[in-house]
Amino acid sequence: MTPERRIKDLQQLAVDFSTYLKTTPGSILSPNIRLGIAICARDALLKCKGCHDALKQELCLRPGSSFYAFCEEMEHEPAFPIPHTASSERDTKFEACLVTIVHSVICHQNRLDEIWYKDALAAIRSCGILDDYADELNCRGDENEMEFASYAVFSEIVTLAAVSHGLHSTLLILEDMVDGDVPVLPSWDEMKGAPGPSYIRFSSLLHRIRKGPFDSHMPCFYRSDINKQSPEYGKIEPEVWKQISNLPLPGICANFSPRDNVMFFQVQCSLYMTPRELLMDWHGLDTTKHCSSVSRFDVETVAGAVAAGHSCDY
Repeated sequence: MTPERRIKDLQQLAVDFSTYLKTTPGSILSPNIRLGIAICARDALLKCKGCHDALKQELCLRPGSSFYAFCEEMEHEPAFPIPHTASSERDTKFEACLVTIVHSVICHQNRLDEIWYKDALAAIRSCGILDDYADELNCRGDENEMEFASYAVFSEIVTLAAVSHGLHSTLLILEDMVDGDVPVLPSWDEMKGAPGPSYIRFSSLLHRIRKGPFDSHMPCFYRSDINKQSPEYGKIEPEVWKQISNLPLPGICANFSPRDNVMFFQVQCSLYMTPRELLMDWHGLDTTKHCSSVSRFDVETVAGAVAAGHSCDY
């Protein structure tokens, strides 16, 4: 693996993600919202003056206060992206929820806690983002179903934002080495042929829901928890069910958005390490995927540096 080959692989991964958005349905969210989340994640990093100005104010927050409410009150910019052909009447409550969650994850990850998570789920339940799902499945009065759907929407938002941001920021960091522009996300016109959401009814799909690993506040499920006799099982491709995480890692909580979690792990394995490397390979790394001069120590040093400077301007 040469540096040049590695760059091309990363560029292809970004192209694959754009194709993924155009061809792959979400669990709950529409194609345009999914693209909007991917764009919003990149805007949060580079364009939101409100987030960067707020970094100093964060230090004044009292322990136990709601960081979700604090982030919601920021003057985020630009607004949540929507197609140019969309109605001029914007759903501000709907979009405020999406922007708050995405900008929190991208710019303020070190402040996210149990209170923020619960507030984010409450906002998802109340902002109207689940209306189409509830109407399609006629389950608006089913508290369990709506709760499970909120887990799925949260997973879609966070996973899509993380993948879009991870690919974009990586290629920006390598800008001097990249031959050509960073691969762009699809246009709104290209999204017109994208498939609609699967609208999975999780109460039928799952035998059980578990507490998340490492005291995660979000629940999760394993492959063994899936009811293969449920009509919901056929809404997701068999190869996706085979690939969803069954490891006791935090990413397993995103199984509520199974296709997106598979994409996330593919990106993680390319940008960072595979789960096996993460757990087992403390010295040499697979030279078919990593430059031969790169060690596990190098990978962790860069990852730590990126995490430490996560909220800094480029």
